[in-house]
Amino acid sequence: MSKTRNSALVVITTVLFIGASSGNAIKKGAQLVEEQQYAEAIAVLDPAIQSLHEDEFGDKATLVRLLLPAAKAHVELGQIGEGRARFDEAFELLLRVPPTENGDLIIEAFQYRRTIWFDDYDRANRRIAQLESIFELAERVFDRSDVRLADMAAELGDEYGRCGLVQESEEFLRFARLILDRADIKDADELGLRLLMLGGAYIRINDRLRADGLIKRAQALGTSTDGPIPVTRVAPVYPRECRKRKMQGEVTLQFSIDRRGRPHDPRVFDVVTWRGSRAYPAEHEECQEGMRLSAMDALLESDYIPRLDSGRGMATEGMHTTISFPGATPDRHYRLECL
Repeated sequence: MSKTRNSALVVITTVLFIGASSGNAIKKGAQLVEEQQYAEAIAVLDPAIQSLHEDEFGDKATLVRLLLPAAKAHVELGQIGEGRARFDEAFELLLRVPPTENGDLIIEAFQYRRTIWFDDYDRANRRIAQLESIFELAERVFDRSDVRLADMAAELGDEYGRCGLVQESEEFLRFARLILDRADIKDADELGLRLLMLGGAYIRINDRLRADGLIKRAQALGTSTDGPIPVTRVAPVYPRECRKRKMQGEVTLQFSIDRRGRPHDPRVFDVVTWRGSRAYPAEHEECQEGMRLSAMDALLESDYIPRLDSGRGMATEGMHTTISFPGATPDRHYRLECL
């Protein structure tokens, strides 16, 4: 009996120690990922993951919380295989964790998947399938009036819209809109920002009527925002002279946005070009000039929701954006490939 009791105490002590250690790793690792210190984050997270793998009593939810930021860190360092393996393990574990006990974990997994792109061939259909599976878990946990469910539905609708799947996009955006119509949100700015983000998603599927209604509703609430909200970004034309020389580059622009959300007065802040990788800089005047002109054209075709001050559209100066070449949009997260 004494040996059995001692064994039980050892197990309990070990579980408590690993749990405390994992909790520290989760907090520190997530903070390092947020600060974009990815190598340091991996040094914290991977040993904790290994410890839980070796522990037969390891908590699945804790392991998921370690795997998600680890996946992000590996991908950002270009370690695509490791990042994919960690996210896929987290995803499979999440499906086995009792959802009613882990509402926050479901939201966390959804947000990480939105920000993780394994590579240019991370096709939208696989990405959206995982996001929709996570959303289905959320539906089992959250009440239909919960604004967190509205946020996820709006983001999923936006993902479908970026992929050109308008019917599916409308379904989720309508779901989000119905929740917001019933939501009891006291803070006008909080509700207004959600309406603006939803309006932006409708613009991306060319439903201007619905978008204008949501934006006007946010303005009627007296919503104030910190700055303009990007809605659509146009991919630049890859200049022929750069393509012939297999040169890549980035153009950083400074520009202003008027009170209606239209960008204007773009000025080139910096141009960087290279061949093969950034480790091999290569300058070519004709190519760089082509990138400058193409980047400015792409910027001027983009859409923004202007900064709002108590519901009034305000002009904004001193904006910056970086546009990448070849053939990429300014934000690689907008690059969807649909099968």
